[in-house]
Amino acid sequence: MVRVFEIPLRLVARWAALPAAHGRAVRALLYGWLARGDAEFARFLHEEGGGRPKPFACSPLLGAGEPQDGAHLLSSEHTYSLEISALTERAAEALREGLPEAGEALRLGQTEMRVAESPREVRRGDYGEMFRGRRLRKWGFRFLSPVVIQPDGMRSPLVLPEPRFLFSGLTQKWNAFAPEESADLPTLPPGGVRAWVEEHVRITAIHDLWTEDQGVRDGGLQGFMGEVEFAVPGRPRAEPWLAVSALVRLAPYAGIGGRSLEGAGRVEVIAG
Repeated sequence: MVRVFEIPLRLVARWAALPAAHGRAVRALLYGWLARGDAEFARFLHEEGGGRPKPFACSPLLGAGEPQDGAHLLSSEHTYSLEISALTERAAEALREGLPEAGEALRLGQTEMRVAESPREVRRGDYGEMFRGRRLRKWGFRFLSPVVIQPDGMRSPLVLPEPRFLFSGLTQKWNAFAPEESADLPTLPPGGVRAWVEEHVRITAIHDLWTEDQGVRDGGLQGFMGEVEFAVPGRPRAEPWLAVSALVRLAPYAGIGGRSLEGAGRVEVIAG
């Protein structure tokens, strides 16, 4: 099971400027909450090498609007929120145990905030239902925060949503968590998924696409955003098609690309 928790936040001061590059501060909050909920698990995730993905994905501060001159102007009149996806039951339980209570003060970087209401679970997904759902012939991805994908050998992140790269990180996350959560779910061969996507998945429309640079020198994100439609023409083999359709359904929970603990790669799936 995959779960998404929302933490509503209010500003302590009347006004504040939050840097657009605040993803590392979000990640620090996540690890702090995990340490309260399950210190051993938090230490394991923090110290573990880079070969295995982390079972979480975070949003940037939601409701903050578009940044101006590299910062979001926040007001005490508004309620903001963070969303955190937990991709395993253990991750969800550790997070649930450590989340702050209503009224608790916290710092998002240098910005003092207070928890406006008790955090709550707002969405959940089931790996089995993702895999056993219908084959998707077409869908759209709306990229809500910069998608950071930097293939080996490239000096800078991609500026175009090449299908073969969109699914590589999702395959890695599926293999790390889905079979562990449900023994009847298969491990997906990364090379096979990539080859199938290269052969069959096509971009059919780009409604909007741009490169976002959120203060990279200050720890911010650089990647593409916008809305893109995809399709699977013809009648390809069913088994890889089911796997790729499952990865599309996983994307809104796991995020696409790297640095998902810092708010990168948030995506909304537009059903075809």
